[in-house]
Amino acid sequence: MDDQDDVLGYLKLDPDHHEKIAALIPKEAWYEQMIRYGLYVGAVFQLVCILAVILLPASEQEKEVEDGEKSRASSPVSQPGRKQKKKTKKKMA
Repeated sequence: MDDQDDVLGYLKLDPDHHEKIAALIPKEAWYEQMIRYGLYVGAVFQLVCILAVILLPASEQEKEVEDGEKSRASSPVSQPGRKQKKKTKKKMA
């Protein structure tokens, strides 16, 4: 404690300097408190959503959709739109 008194001794602070400093800081208005607590609620909601995505298992319908997408992705699909575009470019040139 003596070391801290020596370091801050040059300031010559009053014993009640904490109260004086606290008086300089304005109190939060009602809307500032509402914003602060709203941010906390939003953060908790985001954590719950992230945990739900990680921890909850997929339903049977979602698994069927995923299987269908995998089989479609592995099979080649012809795209007639490309050939038509090339033909129109040749006609324009």
